[in-house]
This record gives sequence, structure tokens and C-alpha cells, in this order.
Amino acid sequence: MNIACNDGNLYKIPRSSDRIVGIDIARIIAIFLALLSHAFGRVGLVFTSAAELAMRASTPLFLVLFGCMITIVYIPRYNKISFGYFTRICWMRAGECYLWFLFNLFLLFLTGSQSLLYTIRSAFFMGSTAYVQILTLYTVYFLALPWLIAALQKVGLVRALAFAFLVHLAFVPIKALQISDRVPGFAYIQRIIDLAIGAGTQNMIAGPSILHSLALVLGGVWVGRLIVDVLQTNRGLARLIAPFLAFAVVAAWSVTENSIVAVTGKTLSDLTLRNLNHPAYTMIYGALAVFVIPVLVLGLRSFKPREAALVVGKRSLFVFGFGNAIISCWANYYGSVILQTLSAIMLLGTVIAVVYAYDILLVRRFSSRPLDFLALIVQKMTRSIKDYLSIASDIIVRRYL
Repeated sequence: MNIACNDGNLYKIPRSSDRIVGIDIARIIAIFLALLSHAFGRVGLVFTSAAELAMRASTPLFLVLFGCMITIVYIPRYNKISFGYFTRICWMRAGECYLWFLFNLFLLFLTGSQSLLYTIRSAFFMGSTAYVQILTLYTVYFLALPWLIAALQKVGLVRALAFAFLVHLAFVPIKALQISDRVPGFAYIQRIIDLAIGAGTQNMIAGPSILHSLALVLGGVWVGRLIVDVLQTNRGLARLIAPFLAFAVVAAWSVTENSIVAVTGKTLSDLTLRNLNHPAYTMIYGALAVFVIPVLVLGLRSFKPREAALVVGKRSLFVFGFGNAIISCWANYYGSVILQTLSAIMLLGTVIAVVYAYDILLVRRFSSRPLDFLALIVQKMTRSIKDYLSIASDIIVRRYL
């Protein structure tokens, strides 16, 4: 597998498979934390503070992993193919994320969780969507990825990281940019502001914003580059501590930033800091993510699990998109704790079963005619959706780029 290192050159990573096991394991952990939070919340179970703190790590972990994949997958493609063709690939991926986002919005409307008007608003990123808000970040980042990589290669990662960290150091000035709720269309404008830059204190969309999440994404790019160097040369292991130290230093300062809201275990675990795009949320969990990912990648570099063990990591977008759709349709039962726990376990079991069934149908043929027919339908539907997205992105790129 060819991947880009610090100077943009291509290197060959010596390993036995085309996938990095540690990356898949990290992705599985992030998905598990997210689905566990959503599933147990759906049936009304209240977590302990320690469990809540652990589950808040899922979004930062997803974003740092996204940054790692920019280095491992997308920069090599950017360097090898034309800008237009690369843009088409990225926009096709953005389309996949957006379709899953719309699918979940539609189900939330059908189940009565939100009105048709709110569903339409949310489709234009002017609403706060249960469970799958991070798909809006993925959509925007994939749309902007060609220019993000171009900017990184022009200004360098160090300067980009300095800007991203400065955003968090400027937490108080950014919060002071709150618009008045008397402004016509405030509810719409504020949601766009929340998603884009996270300004003001009357936040309506769960963070992090695109601007504030940039530190996590670029931290992932940094970690990815260092991992590549270690895998290529078997040297430079000590440098992997640098991203952790950078996030940890800013995190140490961030816990003293109590001018708008107190930084406590409770505000860290109950979404208060996340919704405000507080630096403590980003930096504490960012430090955790940039530490855990290299440990998993390098600690498991010789580990060869069975293919079935990595299905959730391989099908991560399907798991997140369809898994949360199942959660949205699940009965939000509020009975005894035992029954709620059983309901949550059944819900998670259903999600995992559907994911494995999808994977089996997507890659295998069967001697049984009914199963083979079902597999053919799944395969054709998947290919058709990707083909239509590819055609649409190609048309847009050819017309506007």
C-alpha cells in the first residue's frame, strides 16, 4: 500500500495485508462507544459519569482517524491523479455520507421524532440531528478535502496546526461573536454559525464545529505521518509522543478556562463543553486519541485477526449510518432497569447482526437460490448507488472545476 510521508513522497509500508489492523480496531472502538451511547440512551438508561466520560471520546476519535486516513489514503491519491479526478473521488465519498445523513433524517421524521419542516431544515444543515450529526462534518470535510490537502502542501502542517490550535486558544473571543436572538431568522443563522465556527454561547448544534474540529483532523494527519515513518523505517518511535504532548499542554491550560462555564467531570461528560466547543473537550479527548491510535497501530502491527473480526471497522460508514437508523426506529422503552438493559443489548445485537449479514451478502455467492438472489440485490443496489454518485460528482466537477 502506497502512502505519503512528510515530504509528499510515496512509500511502501511493509505489512502482509492492505489494511492497518490498528486503524480498524480504533475505528471499531469509536463506533462501539457511539452506538453504545445512542442505544442505551434510546431505551432510557442513565450511565455513570465514568461511562459518559468514556463515550464522549467517540467523536474526537472519529475525527483523528479521519485525519490519519488523509495521510494514509487520500494524500497518495492526490499526488498520483489529476485534481479533478481526485475531487470527484472525494465528492463521491461526501455524497455517501450525505445520503446516510438524509436516510437517518427521513427515519426520524417517519418515527415522529421531528417534524417535516425541521427535517427539511436539517437537510440543509440548519438543525441538530440525533445520532448522526458527525456525518455533516464528514460531508463538508470530504467536499473541501482537495483544497485542504492543497493548502497543507502549500503552507505546511506546522503552520496549519498552529492556526488550528490558535482557534482553541481564542475560545473567549470566538464566544463573544454571538448574534442577537432578535435578528430575523436567528434560529437558522445560529445553526449555520454553530456548524461552521461554533461562535456564541447560545449553541444549537452539538460540537465540535468545522473550525474547532480542524485541530483533531490535523492532529490525525500529524499522527498518520509519524506512523508512516515508523512503519517505513522502524525508527522515530519517540517522535510519536509529540502530538500527545501538544494536545496535553493545551488541555492543561484549557481546564483553567472557566470564564464561560466551569470545566468539571460533569460538564465534560454531559455535552456542555462539547456543545460550546470548549477547548477542554477537544484537547483532552484529542490527547487521548492521538495517544491511543499509534499504540493500537504499532502494538498490533504483527497481529493477524480473522477477517470477520474486522467487519465493523471495514464497513464503518454502513455500521454508523444503518446502525443509527435502527436505533432511531427502536422502541424507546422506559421500564425497569433490567428490561431496559435487555432492550439495549437486543438493539446492539440487531445492529451487529445486520452489519455482518450485509457484509456476507456483499462479498459472497450462495448455492441457495433465495440467498443468492438476495445477495445479488444487495450487490446491485450498492453498486448502483455508488455509480450514480460517481456520475453526479463527475458531472459537477466537469462543469464547475
